[in-house]
Amino acid sequence: MTKFRRQIFYLSGFDPRGPAFYHALCQSELAKYAALSGSTLPHVSPRTVDGHRADWRIETERCQTDYVFLRWDDLVRARWHKRKDRFLRDVVGTYLSYIFASRNREAMKLAPVVGRTFYFPLALVAAALLTTLVLILFLGWLGLLAFPVLVTSLFFLFHRWQPAWLLHIFNFNRELCGRTRVDLEERCDLYAHQIAASLSIGHYDEILLVGHSNGATLLLMVLDRLRTRFGGAMPLALKLLTLGQLTQFVTLHRDGVALRQTLRRLETITNSWLDISAKADPACFALVSPFAPDGPLPPNLTIASARLHLLYAPAIYRRLKRDQFNYHFLYLRCSDRLGAWNYPGLTISPQPLEHHIAAIRRDAHA
Repeated sequence: MTKFRRQIFYLSGFDPRGPAFYHALCQSELAKYAALSGSTLPHVSPRTVDGHRADWRIETERCQTDYVFLRWDDLVRARWHKRKDRFLRDVVGTYLSYIFASRNREAMKLAPVVGRTFYFPLALVAAALLTTLVLILFLGWLGLLAFPVLVTSLFFLFHRWQPAWLLHIFNFNRELCGRTRVDLEERCDLYAHQIAASLSIGHYDEILLVGHSNGATLLLMVLDRLRTRFGGAMPLALKLLTLGQLTQFVTLHRDGVALRQTLRRLETITNSWLDISAKADPACFALVSPFAPDGPLPPNLTIASARLHLLYAPAIYRRLKRDQFNYHFLYLRCSDRLGAWNYPGLTISPQPLEHHIAAIRRDAHA
């Protein structure tokens, strides 16, 4: 029997964890999928690291998937401030930039959950100041004695909200809005070269370019380079999968000119493209096209929900929603119930991406 041959090029989000974490995640989620589906446990090879990529092979009786983790975790760690004063300085700059230079009303309309997440820290600061002023008004300067209690309470809420990773993401997206970022541009050039070389060989039945979170934004930058390399018409063996995308953090900003121009050049691509998200995800523009609100959808782009609320028991799902950080990673995990969307299942499926798109469309109308 001839095996279906797939290659996956995976771009993670703004995550300092490298290939060791994602290789282990791949193994554990494939094991869960095998147990849940009753299929044979796939063989996952050890990872090999070569420069700015890590490779491993996933093999079943009917499918062979060569998984390429495109590394930019070193660039993330370089931006992940350890000094709190510098981090706070960047956060203040980011909020000022978005307040005065972004189309906030449109962003709130497209993704209210993201808007509430973004402005939650500001709401905490405003609550502390307002409460202090009210106490001073009624109690005089004695009201200041309550300030340490307020600060402690708000810090607890802030810490419970898991702010650090989201604030780092916000800072990074501000950087994508027009700043010089030579290291990222060079890395995207390298990725495009590697993917183009694989496409030219023609060894695989499909080559899947996957971008999660901010990796979906980098995917667009890589895709634009591939479009140029292939003269505007990329091989149809190249297919696209974006998970929890947040492109609008850049394109709705006044300075996000470069990415808006990139999207205009990509409007006419005909490669199969699946965009998956969930409305409860606080860190993505759920069920919103990466091209929204200004551009049309490419002809073969499908926007769909992961329908995560149906894939877990209600009590478990409520707990998952409270953990904002890990909720954003559910797209990559095997759910407790099998549904039309299942990333581990897709990675070892002997069917092409179009088969999964059709199943997800049927499930959405069931």
